Amino acid sequence: MRLYLLTFAAAAIAPAAASAADVVIGDFIYEETKFWGYDRTEMVISGVREGFEPTGELVIPEKVTYNGEEFDVVGLGWSSYSGHTYDKPVIGNFEGITSVSLPATLRFIGQYEFLGCPNIARYTVAPGSTHFRNSGNLLYEAKVQDEDRWSLFRYPSAAESPTFAVPADVENIDIGAFAANTHLKKIYISGEHTLSTCWQLGNKSIESVDCSAARYYHEGDNGTIWWGKNLEAICPGVALDTYTLPADTRSISSGAFCNASVKNIIIPEGIQYYTSTSTYMNSDVETVTAPTAPKNIGASCFQWCSSLKHIDLGMDAGSTLDISYCAFAGCTSLESITLPDGLKTIVIGHSAFEDCASLTSFPMTSKMKIPFLHRRAFA
Repeated sequence: MRLYLLTFAAAAIAPAAASAADVVIGDFIYEETKFWGYDRTEMVISGVREGFEPTGELVIPEKVTYNGEEFDVVGLGWSSYSGHTYDKPVIGNFEGITSVSLPATLRFIGQYEFLGCPNIARYTVAPGSTHFRNSGNLLYEAKVQDEDRWSLFRYPSAAESPTFAVPADVENIDIGAFAANTHLKKIYISGEHTLSTCWQLGNKSIESVDCSAARYYHEGDNGTIWWGKNLEAICPGVALDTYTLPADTRSISSGAFCNASVKNIIIPEGIQYYTSTSTYMNSDVETVTAPTAPKNIGASCFQWCSSLKHIDLGMDAGSTLDISYCAFAGCTSLESITLPDGLKTIVIGHSAFEDCASLTSFPMTSKMKIPFLHRRAFA
């Protein structure tokens, strides 16, 4: 069978600069946005001024003036919105920030904001906010408007306590809630607390989650957290060369190995769906061994897995392989991919292989086709 290689050269990608559509005011870059259900145009912070290195207290402004008109600042970062999953955080990897002050006008914060900021000791929210609140230096986000239901959005990265008991009035722990904290070793959840997909993102210190008082979860060996026979997560502070899932494992939840310090993962017989949304995101995984190749790769499944070098991909009964958006984005060491001979159709989502700097070819046979190549698929 003749083999074709879709080849491309690795190219340096320059940092995004303010375009004609951007508005630079002070230290931030804004986007003028009109949201459905709101009468006025508002501003969303989408970047920072070139050369800006925030130190001390970072104050997000309540309003800004542009062309003589005043606008409310309602958002920080777009990464929570469809099509922006691979957006880098606006406020990320700034070691000089020691506290964050948020205005009452803010309605949303991108899911990756404040990742890599290890010295934030407290969050404060201006009075009158209905979307966020602070308590004990922690930042909470409203789950449902006009109801007293909250999620833990960010735990202070500079907090030095080795333990933390999630407050009883919190419903769930958000993605990256404990990002950049290096002191926290154990957290306690209770009652009906739930763990969001990728709650471990950005943390490498947590070694265990005490679930003894939790309704839904129980703690297993090697820092694992289970919901019945379903693997929910493995704590990012547990370093393992190899982890073999128990033979009676029923399923692997989205984000189960997110940020995990595990190099080699062995999947037992009977589990077909082990590559769902964000399953291994930002982890140390090098190999995933399973009896059968995955039939599809979920969104952000291996995103930012910088140690992954090779992957074997499978197909479903219709000879179609679906690689969703950001599936391998940021896998800078990924060098090769193996595809089965019987594969006919490959669907590749946006940014699926973005920033895969070591991947110089994509193997295709004469019987394979890509019906549509989504934007930035191999950027």
